[in-house]
Amino acid sequence: MGLLNMASILLVEDNDDHAILAQAALSGSDRMFDVERAISAEECLNMLVGRDYDAIVMDYSLPRRNGLEILQDIEKLSYDVPVVMITSHGDERIAVESIKRGAYDYVTKSDDYLAKLPLVLQKAIEAHEMARERAELQNKIEESENRLRNIFDNVEVGIVEVNDDCSISYANPKAKHYLNIDDNLQDTNICALFMGNGKGCASCEVGKCLKNGGSVSYEIEHNNRQFSATINAIKGNDGSVKQLVQVLMDVTEQRELQNQLVQSERIGALGRMASGVAHDFNNILAAILGRAELMLMDTSDKEKTERDLRTIQQAALDGAETVRRIQEYTGVAKQKEFTGINVNGIVQDALRMTEPRWKDQTQRDGVKMDVSLDLESQLNTTGSASDLREVLTNMIFNALDAMPGGGELRLKTYDDGGHVCISMNPKILYSSRFLIACLLYAEISITLFTEEDRVLWKKH
Repeated sequence: MGLLNMASILLVEDNDDHAILAQAALSGSDRMFDVERAISAEECLNMLVGRDYDAIVMDYSLPRRNGLEILQDIEKLSYDVPVVMITSHGDERIAVESIKRGAYDYVTKSDDYLAKLPLVLQKAIEAHEMARERAELQNKIEESENRLRNIFDNVEVGIVEVNDDCSISYANPKAKHYLNIDDNLQDTNICALFMGNGKGCASCEVGKCLKNGGSVSYEIEHNNRQFSATINAIKGNDGSVKQLVQVLMDVTEQRELQNQLVQSERIGALGRMASGVAHDFNNILAAILGRAELMLMDTSDKEKTERDLRTIQQAALDGAETVRRIQEYTGVAKQKEFTGINVNGIVQDALRMTEPRWKDQTQRDGVKMDVSLDLESQLNTTGSASDLREVLTNMIFNALDAMPGGGELRLKTYDDGGHVCISMNPKILYSSRFLIACLLYAEISITLFTEEDRVLWKKH
């Protein structure tokens, strides 16, 4: 208790004169003491049971029992107050023994001991109060540490404290399980656990965080498990890193699930690609079969037969190119190289490959379909001829599908400010699959306009 308030003092003294002088010295000082007196050891112990005192002033020489014996009795009562022992002059040995037995201080009965007594008593009370506060604070710190330790010991993540030499000072049970280490942590180096290649701390994220401070997040593999790790640096007053706290989370199952999801999405993409390839092969086969049927119907025109055979040959080559693209996707074939191509020739090839559809089939169905070409001369570019033929073939087939009752199909090539352009009327609404096929396979830019659809290439 601070002495701004009245301090309650128990004076244990059997001599009336000495008791009166001591009470007068304490009450008359500029410090605030409320003094009560006990004349024997028995009375002292009885008064302690019924009341709290801030300090005890005790004469060593009492009837039947001395001060050291009473100190033992007070200790048995667990009565926690400072005791100042008053001894006769020349009994310094007894005074020292009193200190060993638990007394805070002693005063010998010299000529000026009554003048010293208030100051000694004040220091005893203040020191005891400070000790009590320190003990309470220490208890709170220990309770907080125990509470945090209990949390750390039961969380489902690994927590590791790392010293500035990369040695582990603490690891919770989950971290010990993750790292396969026991309670003997003195010789365990965190970098050695994760860096089995002998490179040491310099190439380890822990060592980098010790050097640079801050926070680092990364993933590591240990004991065939995948971990997400976060390291936070704890700095001292001088700004240097004193300790690290590493948090480990086992993400092995999550990564496996992610890989399974990616694999599932890849299988789905392969399915969609297979659907697109089937569509492309159907178009190729339609060109081949249509030409073969025309050849069987009329074998007298040698020139026409030769032209049809060349168309069949080109369609077969384009089919082989489709197979090559599948190989590119699966990593079997290398990336193709672009070559110089004649755009007008590609347009004419696409028309010949689709002729059985827009000419012969429409005639059999009694539908009129007009096809016209407007080709600007000398239009060359760099790219894949088979990809361009495939794009145009798909565009023509889609245009025909959009005109089941007949109509006009106009194809035009021209130079548009440094770009080789192919335009087609009427406007065609493409499916998302077809647009993706154009972008991936032909590597071209397709712009949809209100009046016509145009495919643009940079001019060669």
